[in-house]
Amino acid sequence: MTPILKDTRHPVLIKAIEENAIEGAKIWAKRWPAMSLLEDENRVLTLTDIDYPLFNNILRLKASSESIELLIRDALSPFRQRNLPAFWWAGSISQFIDLDPILKANQLTYAFQATGMAMELDHLDTSIKIPDSLTIQKVHDIETLKTWSTIVSSVYKFPDYVQEQWFNMYMAVGIDPDNQWRHYIAFLKGKAVGASSLFFGAGVVSVSNVATLSGFQRQGIASAITRHTLLEAQKEGFYITTLWASKTGRKVYKNLGYREYSKGDGYLFSNDL
Repeated sequence: MTPILKDTRHPVLIKAIEENAIEGAKIWAKRWPAMSLLEDENRVLTLTDIDYPLFNNILRLKASSESIELLIRDALSPFRQRNLPAFWWAGSISQFIDLDPILKANQLTYAFQATGMAMELDHLDTSIKIPDSLTIQKVHDIETLKTWSTIVSSVYKFPDYVQEQWFNMYMAVGIDPDNQWRHYIAFLKGKAVGASSLFFGAGVVSVSNVATLSGFQRQGIASAITRHTLLEAQKEGFYITTLWASKTGRKVYKNLGYREYSKGDGYLFSNDL
């Protein structure tokens, strides 16, 4: 694993935010036989036979304005050949290159923008109110992984066949205590109502898969489980935490102490377009 990062310069943190996310997906492909990793100096792809873009990704393209269209066509080729949808994480490239004509020519549509955030763990706000009767448990066996997977799948509205593969993927990644991927469940009065994950990579620890079941939202559960997991990471000597936040999630993370460092765009590919 990369040495723990303590350099908080702006460009260093932007790179760490990106690299941690890419490394997390590469672990999926390295440990799950259903997913292949295609990587060279210009691109990083994950490829499966599953008809859902979550598992088929273009994670990195190193391109200039002159080479971007050729590289996109080449990167999309494996998905076209298998007639599979895919997700292209373009990051901040659209800020420097006009992608509109390239998107239309390559059956790509805009999906969303996420905000890259980071924080020194010493700046974590530990004063946030924890809901009464809330307990947080680390996933440690198949049953707790199933519970965690069910919560995340329900909140993110995965189709049934995707829920099964989501669980299979993380089962293959592993749940040993020192795994780079670690998962947590929040229980309110004994009922499993929330979930989250940490990934230790690129010298930092990232937060992802934060989910709270309908009917239990806006009670501080997402903040509580994030705070708990980050305190665990701090005990292991980690100094910086990163994440990609949705528009609705930014406020939660800002209240915990995260700061915004970058923006990134995601696009969906479909042969049906």
